[in-house]
Formats: sequence, C-alpha cells, structure tokens
Amino acid sequence: MLVTRNAVFAVILLAGAGLAHASNYAFTFSGGSFGSSGPADFVLSTGPGGTTLNSALWSGSLITGTNLGSVIIRTGPLLSGSLQTGGILAAGGQFTITANGAGGLPAGILFDGGFRGPVTWTVLTNGTGANMTYTYTLSGPINGQWYGHGQVFGATVTLTFSSSQPFNGSVGISGGSISINVPEPGTLALMGTGLAGIAAGAVKRRLGM
Repeated sequence: MLVTRNAVFAVILLAGAGLAHASNYAFTFSGGSFGSSGPADFVLSTGPGGTTLNSALWSGSLITGTNLGSVIIRTGPLLSGSLQTGGILAAGGQFTITANGAGGLPAGILFDGGFRGPVTWTVLTNGTGANMTYTYTLSGPINGQWYGHGQVFGATVTLTFSSSQPFNGSVGISGGSISINVPEPGTLALMGTGLAGIAAGAVKRRLGM
C-alpha cells in the first residue's frame, strides 16, 4: 500500500504543477545607469535623465511610449563573486515599477516589493575591441504588492540590460528589459488544498479512523 500511496501522491504533485498557471509581464526601459550605491549593492537610477519605461506587455496588450513610468531597483549586499565578473547578492533591497498613466497603463505603482531570496548577477561579453558589448542580467525571486493581485508570493524577475562599457562602479544603460512571472493565487491555493487533503487522509489511516 505504501508504494501505491506514494505513486498517487507523485501523480497529483505533477498534475498540480501542470495546473498552476502564471501571468507573465514584460517591460522595456532605456537611459540612466546601474551602479553601486554602497560597498557592494546595486541601484538603478530613476528620475529626470534617469531610467524610463518605454514599453509594457500588460493584460495581453503591448503598450509603447517614450516615457511610461520609472523603475527603482536596489539589491542587498554581495555574498559571493564580484560586481565586475558576476556573483550572488543577498535578499532584501527594493523593486518598484511605477506607471504614469500614459498609453493606457494604470497610473500609480504596478509592483512594490523586494527580493525574497538570493539574486544572481551575470555578465556576458560579445565582440572584440571597440565593438565589444556587455550584457548584464539580474534575476531572483520577489515578493510584494502587485497591481490587481494584492500580495504575491513565488514571483520571479529577470532584468537584462546592455552597455558598450564594462562595469566599473557603474555602467550606462543603452537599453534593457524586465520579465516578471507571477503565479496565479487561485491555482496555487487549489493545489495546496488538494495536498492538505491527502495528508489528512494519510494521518486518519495511520490512526485507524
């Protein structure tokens, strides 16, 4: 019986993973700089002359404009590696996306939270000499208030941007993108309810109920 129960449990887990849908949001941005605001953390510049959003995949529609809003990103301190060649940064910091109402986006904060786990920082190069380009990627799990979803858990973000210069304390942004994966709370709750029911049944059988 133990083998049979474990097999059923595994099938339900796989089925639940398949049912757990997620909403994907994507943004592009340009301008500003990304650099160290302290001994080993990062901050993405915002405000006049800083980074601005210029497109958003929102509710299934692509919205474009010269200035749709702004982004604030601040990480925790460096845990391993280096800012020049890649490494791991601590949880914490801040991650906020604000729209100004242009193009049909809601006016106000779209997401406000922080990194709930270690953040991966990678650096890739392409080309040689004067034609060398640098691609930087920052990715990790986030928690916070998401517009229309309330408090979200299990969301992940990937931020990628390019530059013609290597990172040396800071780097100018020629362009970049943000991808956010937000699990749908309903499917996660359904999966959790099913697993809780299985666990309760197993306890009852052990107790002879």
